[in-house]
Amino acid sequence: MTAPLCFVIACIDCAIIGLQGEGSMNRYRIYMPLRVKFMAVFFILITVPFVISGVFAYEKLSDNSERDASAYTLQLMGQVRLNLERYVKDMDRLTVSPLYDNSVLAILRSHNRPQGAPPYLNSDELLRMNQFLSAFTFDRAEIFNVVILANDGGLFSILETQTNRAWYSAENEWRERVLAQDGGLTVIPPHTPSYYAGPGRQMISFARVLREPGTKRMLGIIKVDMTKEGMESMIAMNNLSNNSHLFITDLQETPIYPFESGDPGVKDAMQEQFPPEQYLHMALDSEDANLRILGIIPYKELRKNADEIIRFLAIVSLIALGCAYVVALAAAGRLVKPIRHLQSKMKLLKQGSLQVQATVTSNDEIGQLAEVFNTMVVDLNQLVKEVYERKLREREAELAALQSQINPHFMYNTLEAINIRALQNRDVVLSSIVRSLAKLLRYTVDQQEKPVILRNELQFVEAYLDIQSFRLGEQLRSEMYVDPSFDYCLVPKLLLQPFVENVIEHAMDGEQPVTVTISASVEGDDLLIRVKDNGKGMDAGTLERLQASLARRRHSHGGEHFGSVVKGVALRNIHQRLQLLYGDGYGIHIQSAPQIGTAFQIKIPYSWEGEGQ
Repeated sequence: MTAPLCFVIACIDCAIIGLQGEGSMNRYRIYMPLRVKFMAVFFILITVPFVISGVFAYEKLSDNSERDASAYTLQLMGQVRLNLERYVKDMDRLTVSPLYDNSVLAILRSHNRPQGAPPYLNSDELLRMNQFLSAFTFDRAEIFNVVILANDGGLFSILETQTNRAWYSAENEWRERVLAQDGGLTVIPPHTPSYYAGPGRQMISFARVLREPGTKRMLGIIKVDMTKEGMESMIAMNNLSNNSHLFITDLQETPIYPFESGDPGVKDAMQEQFPPEQYLHMALDSEDANLRILGIIPYKELRKNADEIIRFLAIVSLIALGCAYVVALAAAGRLVKPIRHLQSKMKLLKQGSLQVQATVTSNDEIGQLAEVFNTMVVDLNQLVKEVYERKLREREAELAALQSQINPHFMYNTLEAINIRALQNRDVVLSSIVRSLAKLLRYTVDQQEKPVILRNELQFVEAYLDIQSFRLGEQLRSEMYVDPSFDYCLVPKLLLQPFVENVIEHAMDGEQPVTVTISASVEGDDLLIRVKDNGKGMDAGTLERLQASLARRRHSHGGEHFGSVVKGVALRNIHQRLQLLYGDGYGIHIQSAPQIGTAFQIKIPYSWEGEGQ
């Protein structure tokens, strides 16, 4: 155990003590004697096993407590689910009963009109409906009211004195939820019906659309309203602890119980009030009732028994700490000496002595650390030499680059002199060609390999076409259809000129004029640039070999340069250059046919100057 400790302490010593200097940052470092570090290490080695065993014991006890409490809570939630499923089945059966009563159907048919003015409900209709609906509440104290809502706005209720005689669909948003079930039973979350007289009161309801047997015409809606007290009496969850909570939602997580949980924003407040790291959340779904039951129990109640074990482990840890100090004091003297030696050598190295070597006195970790230090000094010497030599080479390269710039400037001045002489001789064509040649030279030298905007690249191609048109005359024509909105799109430098040169080298047969057409468009997040000619084209075999050449990989990738002859290899270079820059989804696509021409489509990402790359 001693050797690993020596290695750990040596690393700490090198990082904190051995490299301390006199800088402003070092004045604020905390100095710790090596003996103190050893005592801290032994303290950790003794204390950690007790802490780990205590944590495992605590976690085991907590898991058992949580498992028992979870099983008990799930049993209670299962009973609640059983009660809810039975109740929903009863409501499903009761709410279809109006369809089997001819007198009720006859009343609803007489009120099957669009809503308008409040309808008239005669006393005979009210009496018959009241007698029918009163049977719903027999031996069901949890039901507050049962209403049937006719299509014309008429309302029949067992609480005639507390409800209005008419209802309006626009004031009852829950109606859309019922219609969506198309005749199926719907559980409506807590809401405030508008048809009750007096102050509004929240209800949870079971409702369904009543459709006439045979014709399936909608005759109205039957709705069973239940108050908060009625819901609580039906659930009957009296066995949960005071700090535990029960929530009921539908399977779409719309809050149903408690009624307060249905208010806007309460769901988020519930998450804040019962954070998962402090409360155990359990869910139980009922597919039959389309409901979800959520039980919440605080972890604090589940872990009461673990406190005694933690107190016991704390006492044992204090005793182990005292033993750690005794062992650390006894071992510190023997372990400190080789580390101090290595520390002194490192200080010499810091002062600039690159020939220093540490004495290796053992084969343990400290000895290995000394050997590594000696190797590091040797490597450092070699690295210093390499850096020095690299600096010399970089200076030579800078001088060579400066010298290489003399030739382009000489060419600029020479071309400008020729341009002036051409203008003096009123040779406008020659002046134009000289200016275009100067543009080509300046563009290739100044921009280097960084991305350029599409407008500059097109101007470069135009200058190149001007020079070639002077040589070829009417045999070479050009057309550009590039929207000005693409002017500042970023493209690789010297992207288009090789394709134009390819037209001149391979598409012209000397008999018919050839037109080069350049266009651009956007497809999704990509920029598509097309270079098309109406030259002699390629047969199927040549096109297939060229496409196969594009697909082949090679070991070296060189960027295209102005003046290169674009054949199969060069096209492959351009294609692979684009794939290296942007990925395998980008590059060149070729279409060609004999005597029709060739079309190159260049696909690159659509990006703008100044946009993050």
